[in-house]
Amino acid sequence: MLTPRPSERAAVVHYEVRQGVALLTLDGPPTNALSHAVRAGLLSSIYRAEDDADVHGIVVTGSARAFCAGGDIREFGTPAQKRSPRQIAIMEAIAACPKPVVAAISGACLGGGLELAMACHARVASADAVFGLPEIFLGLIPGGGGCQLLPRLLGMEAATEMILSGRRQPAQQLAGTLLLDRVVEGDAVPEAIMLTSALAASSAPLRRSLDLQVPEFNRQAWESDRQRWLDQSPGDPAARGCLDAIALAPVLPFREGQRGEFQILMALIASPESQARRHLFAAERRFAAMLSAGGGLNNDARLEAARIRLRSAAERASSGGDAMLQRAALANEGTRLLEESLLDHAAQVDLVCVHDLGFARLEGGAMFQADQKQLPVVVRSLQLQARRAPAADVAFWTPAELLCKLADAGGSLAEQAAPR
Repeated sequence: MLTPRPSERAAVVHYEVRQGVALLTLDGPPTNALSHAVRAGLLSSIYRAEDDADVHGIVVTGSARAFCAGGDIREFGTPAQKRSPRQIAIMEAIAACPKPVVAAISGACLGGGLELAMACHARVASADAVFGLPEIFLGLIPGGGGCQLLPRLLGMEAATEMILSGRRQPAQQLAGTLLLDRVVEGDAVPEAIMLTSALAASSAPLRRSLDLQVPEFNRQAWESDRQRWLDQSPGDPAARGCLDAIALAPVLPFREGQRGEFQILMALIASPESQARRHLFAAERRFAAMLSAGGGLNNDARLEAARIRLRSAAERASSGGDAMLQRAALANEGTRLLEESLLDHAAQVDLVCVHDLGFARLEGGAMFQADQKQLPVVVRSLQLQARRAPAADVAFWTPAELLCKLADAGGSLAEQAAPR
């Protein structure tokens, strides 16, 4: 039975034919993230090239800045993430295509972008290209087949290191592996077109990554590595999820392993740890000016005043010994900073918590934690503490007016901007 094909409108994927090769160029600035529009456009273009009698192969490429930097974080946890076509449908269409499909990679090839490239029959990279699966920094796993394909192309040991570390690797470092067929200076597209034509003219079968087996490896050594990673990441469900998904690769066919991997991903997306990491990731992008090149906080008069207030609140609340109450006190002080316009947004309070007060990224900061604990509960704990506090501390523990209003309205503290 024929698979229904999406509309051939490909507004964010440009289609042109060069030397009998369909060149599909992703055009979703700034990084060609795999939004629903990009996914639909790409699958439509693949089908168009597959049906074109004048085309003998396909090259998929992006921009000089990015081949594709992965999934669209704005769609995570929304209906758009699950809308058809999903990324895996595109990868399976590429793998099953009777014509050779080659990825021409420049710039960033990360996350879902790398998964997409791995589904192609071959890959050509410019020397400036960088590769990585950084999902662990968002409390997630590569859930679009990455934990199944990378071990097939790099081996279990190298794939585990790349996935668990989240580090980017330059093209030259991966040259000579099954991950990269060729590395060239300058634009990768001309070389990719030549390789595509050569594959089309060859009688040899196409190399379909989805059907490869994981190379032989020392299972005992890998289990030791697994335990080492778990020891290095105590309490991090993303690290365990990555390892559980990678472990499926040697024992299951790709499609079965990918289904298990996707289930792990969906559970992690809903986890508070991943929500905390994604909250901080968005905050660091939005308020990048707060952060120094070394990862600390910049020296700004308003920011420094806020830091001093938050540090003082942390020290003052620590005498109570109750961790939840300490977090509530910090959230309360952070809310006062918003009321006084010392900070512009609650997410800035959480950046101070993580970059200056020693909060783990898995916690997300005091404002995020207050939402997780439910604001009415936080307000109530502050009210009770204010009642039993010495007279000198009553004002400190009394809930801020804005915090009470948000609790009554069912609002979110972590998403709150300073009142104008």
